[in-house]
Amino acid sequence: MQGSRLPSLVIAMTQMGWFGVCTAMFALPVSEYMGCSPYIAAAASGACMTLTAYIGFKGLEILSYVAVPLILALGLWSLNLALGDAGGSLADIFRDSNGEPDLNLLTGMVIGCFISGGSSTPNFTRFARTPGIAVLSTVAGFGRGHYRQG
Repeated sequence: MQGSRLPSLVIAMTQMGWFGVCTAMFALPVSEYMGCSPYIAAAASGACMTLTAYIGFKGLEILSYVAVPLILALGLWSLNLALGDAGGSLADIFRDSNGEPDLNLLTGMVIGCFISGGSSTPNFTRFARTPGIAVLSTVAGFGRGHYRQG
């Protein structure tokens, strides 16, 4: 019984820390964009995260009806801004390149792919009916996404 206290404390502290990180990652850009206090945005986002955790999966489902379309719209908006800053469409950018990527770009692409795959793994396995299906979907996702040449 005594030996479980330290790991339990570490888990509790990391979970509170992650809650704070997520709250700040939402609150800072929102407060800057909307011109409000970051404390108000942090309190609102923290309340929303706490409420969805309290309600459970039904709360996450309700939140997803709002969040998914917003994420799609913001992603497209960000892509549009990035392409505008880069000087045109993706076709223009690739046409004007010299065709030889540097080592920094290639290293970033490899590391980014593995980070993306690692953070996607829970999504492959979260709703699997059996552990075998979870393993199969993970292997298929990594195999198709990372090791396909060509």
